[in-house]
Formats: sequence, structure tokens, C-alpha cells
Amino acid sequence: MIPVALLAIALLALAWAVIADIDEFRRFQLMEYTHRRQRMILWWVLKYFLLFVGLGVAGLAILGRLDSLWTFPAEFVEAAAAIPAFDIESDSIGFVGGALIGALLGGGILGGVLAARRPEATGLARGVESMLPRNAAETRCTALLSINAGVSEEIFFRLYLPLLFMAVGTGAILAFVLAGLIFALAHAYQGIVGILVTGLVGAVLTIVYLISGSLWLVIAIHVALDLNALVLRPTITRLVRQRAAGRQ
Repeated sequence: MIPVALLAIALLALAWAVIADIDEFRRFQLMEYTHRRQRMILWWVLKYFLLFVGLGVAGLAILGRLDSLWTFPAEFVEAAAAIPAFDIESDSIGFVGGALIGALLGGGILGGVLAARRPEATGLARGVESMLPRNAAETRCTALLSINAGVSEEIFFRLYLPLLFMAVGTGAILAFVLAGLIFALAHAYQGIVGILVTGLVGAVLTIVYLISGSLWLVIAIHVALDLNALVLRPTITRLVRQRAAGRQ
């Protein structure tokens, strides 16, 4: 009965947050003043820290499963066994994970330089591009948002929800499929393309988690992905453009 109640609470809270996001993101895209943009970003950080980390860690504590934050749950072995690459040696997994994170950061630098060579867009940005920071203060906010998203979303969608689904009777594979679908739909504010891309990224992160057995590895990869998109590339682009303008 407790897992059913915890699952209902988690899904209802998530539904409220997703519905609110659609309106909040629409208003965010129309914001011109940076202090208003910063307040909205920080609100998202707080909201999702409370939702994903707060509910997730509290729920794990109630279930007596806080240990799953640093050890691979035995319940997930069935899903992990379905992946042919599960027998990869742990040392190789760490190396591949580190190489992936390094490639993301390196690609972010290169992407920022290339983006700076394109004509700068005028007017208000739309879609996910509206979240790109426009100054150093906004960059600090998006950095915090990126770190929070990587930590909190992995705890909630890669660990807590699958454990809850299994606790109410689903198999391991179905639990991860359902959690992945919900992860994609949680980004509905980004539109259909954002949902599809997020679903694909979530699937890759799930596979990495099941192969490696390390929640903190996928957290690191997720953080690197978001820092690359919301901090590193736009910062490099802005600095290159400022330097070019200074030489003119």
C-alpha cells in the first residue's frame, strides 16, 4: 500500500509541475529583463530540487532503500541482463564514461566557437534557445539549473520511479520503459521535438546506468550534457563575439 501511495504522490506532483512548466516557459520566452529571467530559472531549480530530490530521497527513505543511491538495486539486474553489453568490465565503463564527458565538454567549446561565427539573432529567442544565458548572471543561474537537473532527474527517473513501479508489480524492463516515457513527457514544454529528443537521451542514460550499475556516472554525464548546452557553448559564443567586437 505504501508504494502505491508514494507512486500516486510522485505522479500527481510531477503532473502539476509539468502543467505549470508549459505556462511558465511561455512567459519566460517573452521576458526581456534579465532579473526576471534569473528569478524564473532559480524558481525552476528550487521547484525541481524539492520535487525530484525531496520526494525521491524521502520516498527511498520510507521504503528503506537509501542504499540504492550508491549501490545498484538487485531488482534492476533483470533489466541489466537484457542488455548484451552488461558484461563490460567496470574499469572500461569508467574510461568510456570519462571519455564521453570529455567529448561533451570539448564539443561544447568547439560548438561555441563555430556558433560565434554565425550572425547573431535579433529579437526574442523562441523555444529551447530562449533558455540560453545572455550574460554572466544568467550563466550562473543556468549552471545551477544544469547541475540540479543532472542530479535530481537521474535520482527520480532512473532510480526512484523504476523502484516504485516494480514495488507495485511491474517487471524491471517495463518499469524503466514507463519511467523513460514519463521522463520524456516531463519535458512537454519543449514541444514534440523536445519530447522526442529527451526520450532518446533518457533511453541512452538508462542503458548507461544498467550497463555500469553506477547512478553517479549517469548523473555526471547528464550534468555534462546540460552544462554543455546551457553554459559552455553559449559562454564561449558570447566571449568570442565580445572579443571580435573589441577588435573592430
